[in-house]
Amino acid sequence: MEIELKFAVDDEKAFDALLRHLDLPAREFHRTVSQVNHFFDTPGFTLLDQGITLRLREEGSRHLLTLKAKEEITTDDGVLTERIEEEVRLAPNIAVDVMRGSLSPRDALAQRIEERNPDAVRLLDAALERAELHYVGQFENQRTRVESVPVEIGDRVVPLVFELDTTRFSDGRIDHELEIELDSSADAQLAHASISAQLEAAGIPWRSAPSKAKRFFELARKSS
Repeated sequence: MEIELKFAVDDEKAFDALLRHLDLPAREFHRTVSQVNHFFDTPGFTLLDQGITLRLREEGSRHLLTLKAKEEITTDDGVLTERIEEEVRLAPNIAVDVMRGSLSPRDALAQRIEERNPDAVRLLDAALERAELHYVGQFENQRTRVESVPVEIGDRVVPLVFELDTTRFSDGRIDHELEIELDSSADAQLAHASISAQLEAAGIPWRSAPSKAKRFFELARKSS
C-alpha cells in the first residue's frame, strides 16, 4: 500500500523556506536525482479510465516498472491518498525492450510478480480485457530527497523523507510539489495535520496536488 501526502507549492523557494523553518541544511546539500517517467496504456486509455497506472521510471542506472491501482483520497483537502502499488526493478536491456515495444510491460511485470502477487496481475488483466498496451509518452522530474526529517505524529517523533519534485510536462508547464510517503505504521491523519501545520507556520501557501500521472494523461488525452 502506497500512502502519500502531496502538497503543491508555488516554486522551489517554498521548499527552501520549509527547510529553514525546520532548521535543516539548504536544498543543495541534499541528494537530487533526475527521473524520466514513461507511461503505457491502450489506445483508448482503458487503464486511465479505471484509475490504474503502469509506469516505467528511469533513475540513473535503475529502471523501475510500477503498477498502481486506483487512488483513494482520504482527506477533504485531497492531500492524503492511498493506493495499492506493485514495483519491480528491470535490467537495463529489459527496460529498453519494454520501451521499444518488443516486450509488453504487462509480461515484464507478470514474469516477476506472478508467484508472489498474482492478484496484481489479475487486476491488470481484468482492466485490459485483452487490449494491447502501447507507449503513451513521458515526462521528466527532478527530485530532491531530504531524509530523516523529524516530524511529531501524535506522541511520537518520526523521521520521514521529504521529497521536492520539479516536474516538466510536454506543454512546457512546470509543477512543484512536496511529497511525503508514509508507512502503514504511521497515523496518516495525524501526519497530515502535523505537516500541514509546519507549512502554515513557515508561511508557505499550498494546495492539493493530483498525481503526476493524472496530469500527464490529461495532456496525452487532449493530444490524442
